[in-house]
Amino acid sequence: GAREARVAAERARAQRNEERYRMLFDNSPVPMWVYDRETLAFLAVNRAAVEHYGYSEAEFLGMTIEAIRFPDDLETLRRESARAKPDGVATDLGQWRHRKKDGGAVTVELRLQNLVFAGRAAHMIVANDVSERNRALEALSQSKERYRSLVAATSALVWRADAAGAFVAPQPSWEAHTGHGAAAYAGDGWLDAFHPTDRARIGAAWQEARAGASPLEAEGQLLHAPSGGYRWVILRAAPIHSRSAPSLPTMGAA
Repeated sequence: GAREARVAAERARAQRNEERYRMLFDNSPVPMWVYDRETLAFLAVNRAAVEHYGYSEAEFLGMTIEAIRFPDDLETLRRESARAKPDGVATDLGQWRHRKKDGGAVTVELRLQNLVFAGRAAHMIVANDVSERNRALEALSQSKERYRSLVAATSALVWRADAAGAFVAPQPSWEAHTGHGAAAYAGDGWLDAFHPTDRARIGAAWQEARAGASPLEAEGQLLHAPSGGYRWVILRAAPIHSRSAPSLPTMGAA
């Protein structure tokens, strides 16, 4: 009757939803797996997990998640899993270390979701490898720290300007030497710290170097606030090339 027809339609719809869900799971470019909440046994893994971690699907399904975890992380993982949100709502677990089959370590950002899988209470995990991103950020941080150390250790004035030629604020060494604050050296205002007889020549050389993204070397008299006079300096600039800023000049005067 009508009731049987509704039940059949609901089952067919559930089947279609399950097939679509499985297709998305299998074809995701990000490693994903499902594991039993109590035993921690893998119940399903996608192709990306197999490729990324080096285990075959059969090997995964014969292991628990302890195989890809570092021992000291397991208890913390259980606590994090216990605070997971209700079924159907994802929980961000932050960054964790995982082990591949070859023993290599990777850093991953995990997202967990509770679900029932084949009648078993389970967790589904999405694992986004952020190892390369973290290494790039660390390298950038170290590069900035080396630059700051160089500036602090040298007696020369060192400052940076963007591709348009404007100072990248703040410029403490410039301010201490010339007595000019940010409002004074904004844009091309920094030229005003040079002796009037040098400004046009240095400004022209600077514009030429910027236009060609080429190094600059010039001499001029720079205001020296502590003495109230001018001091001769050698002005050098070198472009730093990057994808986001084709020409990011770094200036220095000694």
